[in-house]
Amino acid sequence: MKAKNIMDALNDVDFDMVEQALEEQKPTKKPWLKWAAAAACAVLVIGVGAFALFGRPQTKDPGPRDTANGRWSTDGRYRYQVSGETAMEWPWEYKTPMERYPVMTLNGATYGTRDSEIGEDLLGEALGTCTATGYDVYTETSYPAEFEVRAIRGVDPAQLVAVNLEGTWVVFLREGLPAPATFGDWMDACSLKQFVSLERFSTVDGYKNTGWYLAESDEAVWQVLSECRSAPGSTDDWSLGDRKYISFTVTLEALGVYKKVLSVTEDGYLLTNLMEYGYVFNIGEDAAGRIIKSVTEHCRETEMEPYYPMIAGFLTEIGDGYILVDDSLLCVNEAEGVVYKVLLDDPRASRCLKFPGDIALGDCVVIEYSGTIDTSHENTVTGAFSISEAIFAENGAQIPENGAEASEETVVVVTSSNE
Repeated sequence: MKAKNIMDALNDVDFDMVEQALEEQKPTKKPWLKWAAAAACAVLVIGVGAFALFGRPQTKDPGPRDTANGRWSTDGRYRYQVSGETAMEWPWEYKTPMERYPVMTLNGATYGTRDSEIGEDLLGEALGTCTATGYDVYTETSYPAEFEVRAIRGVDPAQLVAVNLEGTWVVFLREGLPAPATFGDWMDACSLKQFVSLERFSTVDGYKNTGWYLAESDEAVWQVLSECRSAPGSTDDWSLGDRKYISFTVTLEALGVYKKVLSVTEDGYLLTNLMEYGYVFNIGEDAAGRIIKSVTEHCRETEMEPYYPMIAGFLTEIGDGYILVDDSLLCVNEAEGVVYKVLLDDPRASRCLKFPGDIALGDCVVIEYSGTIDTSHENTVTGAFSISEAIFAENGAQIPENGAEASEETVVVVTSSNE
């Protein structure tokens, strides 16, 4: 199966895989990118998708946390670790429009999907139509198509555009973008000051996160950055190494960005992966110091956010548009178990029960979601988009894709965190 690259490895990074990725020598991409992502979100792109859900044995009930924001924390409740690979290549009839057409061509230039929808209020002028060809690996069938293209308001269409994929507007990024000559060039091309909020950040010392924070405001940050328009971009290979820096987490609808990063090092560099490629600008130690001081002196401590939250448990009911999942058997104290009502209004979630068709009552499942958990109403989970089966074995549990024998790159493993 063809695994999808997603930023959801939360821990236990395979550094051999990182080293292998860095040796590929893609000239327009920077190896620091992977470390920056780990710093801001505690996630790391390592070539294959993976995720982890960790629990620390405790004797007391930690209770739900951050319920005001609709989030339920499982930290400390689970005695098992859940990690591994769940991405797969779906047959054509089960794919979403974004999955069917990941690449398109406009005026001779190639653009790739950012897997992100964009509202019509952010659309600009019409740019004509693009051509795209979807492909079903199961039937070896190609599906050519044409789609309407619009500019994104305030964004250079040579950088990003919006494509109408069967009624849904999706952000596409131009492939092979050259690195901007200066920071100001990049600011103007993407209207960064207008769109980007720089408030949630982490502090990093070498390869270790030392804290997660929320700044009171990013006004001072943008004031300094506005003075750095002439900061030159770097075209050399670049590594964060053991530097100290802060790393902002950026989610931005207009650019199709979800939890990318913008980092500022103490020795005067700004680094970002907002455009997938690793952009590096030399803003100088004075500017970097002022940025770091402005946010670290006026912030409050917060918690690390996973790339996507998730729950795990045993499937106890399959209803009309929902499933019930009980995590009691995964908990250090079974009495602390919770029954979740997971809504299946996203076709990416409901298809997991239809194909390959082997998820049944009593199975252990792992669910990723992008919405919330309503703790006041049956612990209802919204935004579920992935449901994977985990089968317990002596040393853990594995998830074969399509019933095939599992391998290290295509399994979800559940093992005791005490081992």
